[in-house]
Amino acid sequence: MPEAIRVKVCIVGYRDWAFDLFKHLQFEDVAKLKSFGVEFNWVTFVGNNFDNESSFLIENPTEMGEFSNWLMNENYDFIVFAGWSWIIKDEFINMYNCLCIHPSDINESRGGTPIQNQILSGADTAIVTLFKMTSELDWGPVLDKRKIRLDGYIPEILSRITDAGVVSIRSVIQDLLSGSEVRESDTILGAPGKLGKRRHTEDSEIKLSVIEKMSFDNIDRLARSLTGPYPRLCILECDSYETVFYVDSVVNLGNLQHSTNDNDKNHQYLSIKCKDANVMAVGKYGMKKNGTR
Repeated sequence: MPEAIRVKVCIVGYRDWAFDLFKHLQFEDVAKLKSFGVEFNWVTFVGNNFDNESSFLIENPTEMGEFSNWLMNENYDFIVFAGWSWIIKDEFINMYNCLCIHPSDINESRGGTPIQNQILSGADTAIVTLFKMTSELDWGPVLDKRKIRLDGYIPEILSRITDAGVVSIRSVIQDLLSGSEVRESDTILGAPGKLGKRRHTEDSEIKLSVIEKMSFDNIDRLARSLTGPYPRLCILECDSYETVFYVDSVVNLGNLQHSTNDNDKNHQYLSIKCKDANVMAVGKYGMKKNGTR
């Protein structure tokens, strides 16, 4: 007869990387942890791509009352919010043992779109922090930190966040199994980092004349940070017809030139002479209508 569950974990999220984290924990750790009585469950909101896997469906991410009522009968050791984009009310945080995975060192920076903000600030590495949630946004006692690289494109970086989150959650579970109590980890070290501004679609719309004044490193960071699920870098006013160009990637050609005659149905190119190099942008042309895209 199987042993009664000793540790019960709820992963709450909606992005692909958060669901991947749940799947890694649920399946890859099953042989190691299930024998110790560990159970992982997934919770997301109605209409999410992964709602068929959800143990409970949240109707409205801004209102967690029904979710809270459901949790009362579930006896979770902790609830992990993985990349959650909505504010969790103090009442909820005080009732349950809430943890959060945030892809920045919360002693340095907090707030929305943390990966983009760090890449654009010139950072080449980031810290993925697992911490106990408090009434202050992205702040609380730190349970674990893992360093990741920020090179490559967003899908690659999100995969690294998943891997770091898995390791951090395993660490907390191992502490629980050895007798440590997560609720007792209430020591806050240092001060909260600067609260960053969340990026919006319009922040990714930049005139060609402005792009041309940037260095290749700045353009590359813009292009890389605006891939995956995020709005692409949109270069405005590419010609007199107000054509725009949606960037998938950029290549530093140095002093070489690139001909736009190589455009085909799958790939289109925009040549840019920036501050320190000739750049080939790969993507798609489009039109900006009525001030929107």
